[in-house]
Amino acid sequence: MPPLKPPHKPLARPAVRRPTQRVGTLAPRPKPFPVVPLLAAGLIVAGLGQLAWWAWQNQYPNANSHTTVKPAANPFSAVIELKQRHASAKLAATQQPQQLVMPATPPLMVLGNPTGPVTLTAFIDPSQLSHRRALNTWLTMGAERTRLELRFVPTTANNLSAGLMFAVARQRNQTAALWQQLATMPKDLDTPMMMEIMAQNGVSLKELRALLSQPNPAPLQSLQPDIAWARANQITPPTLLMDGYRVALPLLNPARLNTYISRRLKGEALVQPSDFLIAN
Repeated sequence: MPPLKPPHKPLARPAVRRPTQRVGTLAPRPKPFPVVPLLAAGLIVAGLGQLAWWAWQNQYPNANSHTTVKPAANPFSAVIELKQRHASAKLAATQQPQQLVMPATPPLMVLGNPTGPVTLTAFIDPSQLSHRRALNTWLTMGAERTRLELRFVPTTANNLSAGLMFAVARQRNQTAALWQQLATMPKDLDTPMMMEIMAQNGVSLKELRALLSQPNPAPLQSLQPDIAWARANQITPPTLLMDGYRVALPLLNPARLNTYISRRLKGEALVQPSDFLIAN
């Protein structure tokens, strides 16, 4: 009889790994706002402040929050006050404008209103572009109510050609035409340019060269009083005088000019320390 075989065992199936589901961790819950600790801290601070206030009232019963401590009297206060008054008076005296006595010589040219109640005197060198622009600005500020006089002051001692040209033009009654040409020139003018402009107005170049060759030509002698007066009063071009008072050019504007003219017409004090006029 054959031996018995063990019963056949079925082969085990390989285990199938199933994907495991990961369970995420829960986010921590936000902590509640610490309302109670903050209220407690506020009450404690308020209580400490009240205790400090009570202590202050008990120590200084007559004091309050608006009490100011007066400084001790200075025995030299009267002397200090007197010195301050002297200093203020000295400052006011130095700032008080001074009216200059204008030269009696006739100007080179008169623009604006010849019978205007206010006289503006412009000391300029017509050969300089910046001076011509300044004169046009002053003229447009009050052309109907101001008389604008043009007087020549050279920028340098030897730069006399522009003044000579205007002196010759005044002899020929051609200053207005000469100024119209100069006012439109876009740059500074040297002696040859000035001679060319004069030649366009009927003055021969031969005559101009003859005048320039002389050390002190006759037309230029009429300008010497203005030049000497400007040097004596330390006036450098461009400078504007209003009825003899020097004007602070950076502060000059139509509103201030109108204020001055109205004072002039009403007979009021023309100059005040707070005005735009400064002392010489």
